[in-house]
Amino acid sequence: MLGIISLPANYWVSFDMQLFGNIDFDANVIHLTASNQNAGGSGGRIPIVNFLPNSNAMNYLQVIAYSGSTGTTSYLANPSPSFPLNVWITVKVNIANNALTVTTSSSTGSLASVASTTKTTIDATRPSYSQAYLYASNPWMVPALVFIRNVVVSDALDTNTNAPSPPPAKAPVPVPTPAPTQQVTYCSDYVATNAASALQNYVVCSVYACAGQSFTVQDCNSAMTGPGSGATGSQFLRLLDANQNTLATNSGACGTGASLTYTPPAISICQNYLIYEGCTTAAQCSGTIKVSTC
Repeated sequence: MLGIISLPANYWVSFDMQLFGNIDFDANVIHLTASNQNAGGSGGRIPIVNFLPNSNAMNYLQVIAYSGSTGTTSYLANPSPSFPLNVWITVKVNIANNALTVTTSSSTGSLASVASTTKTTIDATRPSYSQAYLYASNPWMVPALVFIRNVVVSDALDTNTNAPSPPPAKAPVPVPTPAPTQQVTYCSDYVATNAASALQNYVVCSVYACAGQSFTVQDCNSAMTGPGSGATGSQFLRLLDANQNTLATNSGACGTGASLTYTPPAISICQNYLIYEGCTTAAQCSGTIKVSTC
């Protein structure tokens, strides 16, 4: 999570992203949510920015903004055949009056093929939010394989929707950096069968961490103070980096539950680490994984 901010009815979100790989899942890039969950309805996705894969590459950038009980989806068709790897792309999502506008361009302006604008009509009667959670990939989806920088949220009304980064009416408000205190989140409840030590039929969760920032993922009954009722069956956890290299595994750390702790080395980049939630045997297992970072 990047921070907790307030949002008026009209605002825009911009960021730079650089793809370094494709992934065969719906993958999240940025998510603003007032309800602190990935769900429809008012405040759930305001907006959420995902990549949608196809058989060749991630060819569509999907932006969803919910207004009232109705979700407005803006599908941004990428250039042929897809956004290129290892190129910084500027993305701007403008939510103002009755329009959701998404613009993209290369950060240097040198790559015209990625320039695109799409505009969708939305409900103009939107609430403001005193508290909204900003994630650079959320904890409920597979993270997109992207680097992200220059994340800005501004309440300056943007009337020039043909440019990705028009001058704001007043200085943008940078997203605050959270204090280095322990944060605890929970992955969605999972059930897996015949997962072969989380090599197949597994469920994916993620945690964002930088060099030296230790985190623990676990489903030990004594540590469960949030949702879920602890582990059943024989859990198996597999931790991978953003390039899907296995870093650590565990089973049986606490009875039927699993637990592992990892500290990214000093030379590592900030990234989303993948948690494959599975079972040690062909039998069914389930649980709710607790993620603690500090």
